[in-house]
Amino acid sequence: KNSKIIFLDEATSALDEETEEAIITSFKHLGDDVTIIIITHRINTLKFCDNIYMLDSGKLVKKDKL
Repeated sequence: KNSKIIFLDEATSALDEETEEAIITSFKHLGDDVTIIIITHRINTLKFCDNIYMLDSGKLVKKDKL
């Protein structure tokens, strides 16, 4: 309930785009004190992320700061 870190592992993969966006947008209201780690194959899910790390076979292959 008052977690400072939230992990989402393919949490929105079965959702339609509209529902996914509503959920991801709601995370913006949690504030800067909460870290959200999102694991996904959908690039659109990451549009509100500050940092994006891309892994391939367990190795960091790309890091973007938005």
